[in-house]
Amino acid sequence: MKLACYQYQLPFNEPLKNSGRIYYERKGIIFVLSSSGKKYYGEAAPLPGFSNETFEQLAPVVTSQHQQWLNMLSSPSPLKQLQNYYKARETAPSLQFALDSVATQLEAQQAGKKISTFLFGHTHSKITVNGLVPLLQEASPITAIQELTRDGFNTVKCKVGRNFKREYEQLTRIRYLFPDLRIRVDANRAWTLEEAATRLKTLEPIGIEYCEEPLRHPSPSAYDKLRRETSVPLALDESVNIEPNWADLLDSCSILILKPMVIGSFSTLFTIRQQARATGCKIVFTSSLESSIGRMITAALALGMGASDYAHGLATGSVLSEDFASNLPNIHSGSIRADELDFGTINPTLIASKAKTIR
Repeated sequence: MKLACYQYQLPFNEPLKNSGRIYYERKGIIFVLSSSGKKYYGEAAPLPGFSNETFEQLAPVVTSQHQQWLNMLSSPSPLKQLQNYYKARETAPSLQFALDSVATQLEAQQAGKKISTFLFGHTHSKITVNGLVPLLQEASPITAIQELTRDGFNTVKCKVGRNFKREYEQLTRIRYLFPDLRIRVDANRAWTLEEAATRLKTLEPIGIEYCEEPLRHPSPSAYDKLRRETSVPLALDESVNIEPNWADLLDSCSILILKPMVIGSFSTLFTIRQQARATGCKIVFTSSLESSIGRMITAALALGMGASDYAHGLATGSVLSEDFASNLPNIHSGSIRADELDFGTINPTLIASKAKTIR
């Protein structure tokens, strides 16, 4: 058994603005485990502004812990070994996500199952995904939505919070031209409570599916007040990783957005799922703008844990100008099918050619 680790740097097609940051590239580490002629993959890619760890912190840990990880992956119960390791040694969430990805594929292969059915027993046969539509760029959002709807997408996500007057005008026009389209917005904590209440009430006639992270300073009382002042459903995203008492916000929210790369181990995701179920929150998975490796794993988790009646944020491969497999996971007519989620389609030679070997 061999564990190879590769450091990558993939540029975006154009700079991305999010949460007050501008992203020019995506950096991370790909894990490739070779065993008995099979290969298993993981990705560790901290997302600046969301992850607690940084990319620069990962390589020294990979170097120092490589042999110990390989020993655990070589054991009869790698997932169990890793969970004990996380408890004994503080491990960055992105590394937990990568290691659990590799170990789960390995144990699923040994059990003769796909990763989703191994983890969950039963999964959705498919999940829908949303498209990303900028509102304030020179390119018309109408043209982008026309292309998405032709490709079978029925849900779009739009960032708001920079120029509400212009954003409202664009959203109104989108609704007029696409009356059946599901529109969700993400404020990325741009608004005060008063601004959020006023602006979400303004958006109510448009029929917004939900608004992610509306509040600059979230608290249970603020979210409760906002929930009572608007009919637009509220969703949590980065609060899960930023706010120590984020679970106290769930009672006022309808949707919980999960970024597995930021959260970490699969066991932590299972715990969060229980918390969401207890409050009636639906779970929507989204990528962290990582490569096709991380998107494939996130899709597998969404098939088992995500809401079947909401689209998931997994159509992000197009934002990268380079990738290890830009068409993975396969998206047809706005959906990802469980029976097409095949990790054997990943090309390890392409990874080695685009990334620098660490170990």
